[in-house]
Amino acid sequence: MRNINKYKQLEENQKLIRFKIIDYIIEKNQPIELNDVKKYIKNTTDLNDDYINQTLHYFMKNNIMVVDENKVNFIYPVSAHNTMHSVKLKDGRMLNAMCAIDALGVAHTFNQDINIKSMCNVTGKEINIKIRDKKIHDINNEDLRILHINLEKYENWAASC
Repeated sequence: MRNINKYKQLEENQKLIRFKIIDYIIEKNQPIELNDVKKYIKNTTDLNDDYINQTLHYFMKNNIMVVDENKVNFIYPVSAHNTMHSVKLKDGRMLNAMCAIDALGVAHTFNQDINIKSMCNVTGKEINIKIRDKKIHDINNEDLRILHINLEKYENWAASC
């Protein structure tokens, strides 16, 4: 069985790079050229080019980051594309989550309270969820259910969102 929490196993500098990419995508709110990501990391850290390149390759190989046509489109849980799952962080930043499950996990990823605005794929109804202290605090539909698929059978999780 594959370990689905591959983020805890990252080295501290790999975690730093991951969050640098996440922050950059949130700032730009669009897919980012891989070379621009490399420059951004180089300019905002003291890490060497080889380490940065090895880490980015590792992220792509292990589906932590999805690159298509030389653009970073996703780095879990953030999408560089608009989605139906918008998340506002307590610090005021906005991001698009890859799916509803990822939107809920943003509170843990960023270690802060969040507000989620989403839409049901089936009914088209708006979903609003507030998470405070990593617990659901407020929801606009008490009967809400989330359908989750077994991601263990997928190599590229982005393909199932």
